[in-house]
Amino acid sequence: MLENLLLGPFDDLKRFVTGLLTSPPQTRVKSEAGLATARAILSEAGCDLSRCSESNLHIGVTMLTPDKLFELAVAWQLWPRSSFFACPSTDSQGQEWLVYRWCKTIPIVKMRLKMMVRPRYLIYDLVWGVGVGGYHSFLVGQNESGATTFSILTTFPPTLLFMEGLHDQMNYDIYRQLGYIEQG
Repeated sequence: MLENLLLGPFDDLKRFVTGLLTSPPQTRVKSEAGLATARAILSEAGCDLSRCSESNLHIGVTMLTPDKLFELAVAWQLWPRSSFFACPSTDSQGQEWLVYRWCKTIPIVKMRLKMMVRPRYLIYDLVWGVGVGGYHSFLVGQNESGATTFSILTTFPPTLLFMEGLHDQMNYDIYRQLGYIEQG
């Protein structure tokens, strides 16, 4: 955690600059078919996508089993070193929440767990901050060859606050973290 507080802001500045100056990473998908598939999963889970015209989708493949990958996503063990901390909590009614906080103090985004189906998906409602009215989801599946696929879909109403390049780089770092875990 101390490393996140000390080095996280520099990593995020690097991600922001990289996201502005380079094309999206190879995990970013611009395919209409891929996006339609991911959006269908959210629709099946009861999400209202009518207001969500903006989407950011990343897809990767891993050697981990769907169960292991899902457990890492649920526990936020794939989050890269960053000044944005993923802070999960449960309120007195048992509702699960996640707040991204900058340097553990300033909330940037507040999300409520909408639905979790092990080991298929985790879907959060964006209820406050950047992307409010949208969804942030982790989707786990298998491709034709039996390998585990891992998609991150963020979909939301139009907003000026969403820094797509930074978001792309953070998601790419999640896939890199997944690669480090696979290597042992």
